[in-house]
Amino acid sequence: MVVFARQNFLKDPPFNRIDLLSCRNVLIYLDPKSQKKVLSFFHFALRQKGYLFLGASESLGDMINSFETISSKWKLYRVREGDKKNILGSLRGDPIKKIHSPSPGKKVGTYFKEIQNKTFHEEIAREVMKDYAPATVAINDEHNLVYVFGDVNPYLALPKDSLSFNILKMVNKALSIPLHTAIKRARATGESVSYKGIRLSEKKIRLVIKPYYSKTSQEQFWIVSFIEGEVEKRDSTAKPQGLEEVYDEKENSVRRITDLEYELNHKEETLQATIEELETSNEELQATNEELLASNEELQSTNEELQSVNEELYTVNSEYQNKIEELTELNDDMNNLLNSTEIGTIFIDKNMRIRKFTPGVKKQLNLLDGDVGRPLSHISHNLDVKDLLKDGARVLENLKKVEKEVKGKEGRWYLMKIIPYRTSDDRIKGIVISFVDITMVRAQKHRINELSQENTELREK
Repeated sequence: MVVFARQNFLKDPPFNRIDLLSCRNVLIYLDPKSQKKVLSFFHFALRQKGYLFLGASESLGDMINSFETISSKWKLYRVREGDKKNILGSLRGDPIKKIHSPSPGKKVGTYFKEIQNKTFHEEIAREVMKDYAPATVAINDEHNLVYVFGDVNPYLALPKDSLSFNILKMVNKALSIPLHTAIKRARATGESVSYKGIRLSEKKIRLVIKPYYSKTSQEQFWIVSFIEGEVEKRDSTAKPQGLEEVYDEKENSVRRITDLEYELNHKEETLQATIEELETSNEELQATNEELLASNEELQSTNEELQSVNEELYTVNSEYQNKIEELTELNDDMNNLLNSTEIGTIFIDKNMRIRKFTPGVKKQLNLLDGDVGRPLSHISHNLDVKDLLKDGARVLENLKKVEKEVKGKEGRWYLMKIIPYRTSDDRIKGIVISFVDITMVRAQKHRINELSQENTELREK
């Protein structure tokens, strides 16, 4: 049984009681903080003595003490026995959690209070309670809500078109300009901003934006408080920090319009510059496209030429194949001829090295099949002759054949003939030495001489 499921292992809760977890070549794309978080999830998901299988380039990092190594080569690890409390504590992760849609009918303020992150809640609450306890939200640098304290329904509402937790899209229209202006000034100065006398329906409120750096998540947040009436600080003697002024709707509207016009002009300039860059890039791309078209035509022409050359190569290859077959047949014929003849023949090149020989020559010369290429001077012979090499050198020098009768050590006689080796174009490439057994001829000749002498003696008598 196999279950396939889409899961974000950086945010979604992990499965548990897993025997083997394989996650290979994924952690290398994450930063060290995310790697530690993911490995903590994996540790929580595995059973006691469960196995973790990582990629060849991945390691456990700070989690090495939570696993025991089974195979460092194959990156196979097993969960150590013991308490998992320390590991579970690290699963809390960042204070900002993914916010899902609220249930139908549930107020937005009530819903946000259900976000589970007690450490961050307590941290924000302690900071807010230093001054007052109004309806307060915490936003990040992207203006998204991360925490809600108190009833914010009079000031914030979910947008109608699509779900978004951007405070600028959720805020009441009457508070849109002062909120946007206050956030911009607070981010520019890095100090708190307080606007008094903002009219909302039949009441006036004070809007306070306060920067806050979270030690828990090590991120910058902005605390936005909506204060009805004149809620003073607990310590009335303390000096106010940051900017505090009465909100002038007309002045701030003009300021807001000016800011929007500036932003619009800046975006128009940026858009114009982008358009010019795109036009330039388009011209370059067009020129490049023309070059590519020209190159394509050249490649097509070259391809046709290569096709023609390829056809010629096929023709030449066929001719060579036929020549090879003819040469193979001739070589076979020559080998069979040399093997069948009883005449001992050896072919020597200009450097007096052995090129080829017939089996019959092994009676006169002590040759082996592997002696091809060796100098003739390295080979011993069974002939009663001392000037074999000199005779061969003399034939190479004057190109005149040498014939002589030589006697073998076993008592047989041979006619040794040394002639130049000529090619079809009349070039000298060495010599050919042949040995013809003439033992019977010499015996018959000697017998004839004896009979002739006997006949002469009888006539004389």
